[in-house]
Amino acid sequence: SAFIGAVRFIVVTQVMAEMRAAQGVDARRIEVHWNGLEPDALRPPAEPEVLRLDLGLEGRNVLGFVGYVRDWNRLDRTFPFLVRRPNAVLALVGDGPDRPRLSREAERLGIADRVRFLGTVPREKVMAHVALFDVALLPETPAYTSPLKLLDYLVSGRAILAPDRPNIREVIIHDENGYLFDPQRTGDFDAKLEALLESEPLRRRLGAAARATIDRFGLTWDHNAERAVAAFSTLRG
Repeated sequence: SAFIGAVRFIVVTQVMAEMRAAQGVDARRIEVHWNGLEPDALRPPAEPEVLRLDLGLEGRNVLGFVGYVRDWNRLDRTFPFLVRRPNAVLALVGDGPDRPRLSREAERLGIADRVRFLGTVPREKVMAHVALFDVALLPETPAYTSPLKLLDYLVSGRAILAPDRPNIREVIIHDENGYLFDPQRTGDFDAKLEALLESEPLRRRLGAAARATIDRFGLTWDHNAERAVAAFSTLRG
């Protein structure tokens, strides 16, 4: 197959590399290049507090999510927490096919006014929205992916809550540059979220380490391009 015959194979996570090796690709030919950020994302957004006021989020605990709203994102994991925590708001930046179901469920639980669908926003305004999040959420993700939203959260210096899965552990270390919850442990998502909201110093510590992760792993498209050129230059030589 094309996979097995490739002289270089670039994948976005180590999990995906192991999947391809299991299919017969020579592991020595596989390189892992996580997804990256474009240069504009590395600049701090302007006046996020103005946006907070415009959106009516002042004085609220803002839980945030960026991306395409699919059922496998498991955004409804936040709903029981919202029911118990009336000062919390879920801000969803993006749209997608799971929005109608989430809207109905939020209405049923009496939290529709605190599940804010902000819709699709221009890319140049995404980072300003992420800067509003007290906790940036990744409630679920497929096992092999390199989530772009996670990079947005990291570069914005947000406190991140994500599932404890091998692909996420490639860049997130629990209690170092983010918080990881056990998807199989009942109540762990809520417990970790509660701990983050209860401690601003914890959020700041995690956020500072999250921002440093971008440089630590070189999570930019420019760096990925340099690595790809270097890899294929050796082949040409």
